[in-house]
Amino acid sequence: MIAAAAQPPASRPGGPASATSPLSERLSELLRRGKLEEAIRTVQEAYRRSPNDAAIRAEFVQLHMALAERLLRDERFADAERAAQAALSVEPTHAAARRLIEAIATARRDVSARVDEARRMIRLEWFEPAYDTLRQASALFPERRLEWAGDLLAAAEGAGDDHYFCKNFAQAFHYYDAVKHAGRPVADSLRQRWLQSMVFALADDIDHRDFPIEYWHKTVTTAEAFIGQRGDPVLALLRGLANEDLNDPRRAGENYAEAGGQRFAVRDAEALPLYEAHLDGLRRALCTIAASGRCLSDPFLMSPIFTPTGEILVP
Repeated sequence: MIAAAAQPPASRPGGPASATSPLSERLSELLRRGKLEEAIRTVQEAYRRSPNDAAIRAEFVQLHMALAERLLRDERFADAERAAQAALSVEPTHAAARRLIEAIATARRDVSARVDEARRMIRLEWFEPAYDTLRQASALFPERRLEWAGDLLAAAEGAGDDHYFCKNFAQAFHYYDAVKHAGRPVADSLRQRWLQSMVFALADDIDHRDFPIEYWHKTVTTAEAFIGQRGDPVLALLRGLANEDLNDPRRAGENYAEAGGQRFAVRDAEALPLYEAHLDGLRRALCTIAASGRCLSDPFLMSPIFTPTGEILVP
């Protein structure tokens, strides 16, 4: 596996390149704001104007190596090579640039053996390391991606299943989503595991962060299109999560009741804040039932949660 050797700089290092100057101050500001690409363009323009300026040359090399390291972490290997080659064009003896280029070349030479190793791992059901190896091989040789696609998807689904059955739902969703985005036909059972993993992971996430309405709109519409059954109880759970996170307790209650095969009822407006205070408990109860593989609409399972008239039972 190829790994980046360093993180992009968050601040200017010492030395001549950090001498106080309008260019140095501009680059420092761009990096503080996380705008590495704009800093690269700025230093490239400065280098074209003054190719013999030692400070500008040092800035040029440093920033192109920072870009190369980031591209390496993102497994954009051809782009990482180009960034490192740009650094070498200014400083031909730059050791880190040479190491990076050689590491990518070595990985390319070894890729056939690594793919064979990944296939052995799949047979042994070591899906996660197999997926990592095949994903990187596909990034090293994009033109061979289709050749390895079947193995990559088998590893992704297997890794997703491993995490799903261990109830590591966020990790399971990561792998199932990779299968989804491959664009190949998938079984209905995988569609359901994709949906459940996403919903159960989000059910925990909304306790710690607020998502914008645009996120929920995209998430819900994408799930509805992929599942194809608007009446799916786990889809109703997803809509409930969205409305709970967007501070609409009545709609969230309606969605959660729908997930349990019930009709949400509130006796009067004054009772709504009481329901709102216990929506998280309702959400967790429904997710626990669904994650255990039991039917959400089972009246016996719903009886501790809803009254026969559809009201939420609040402790």
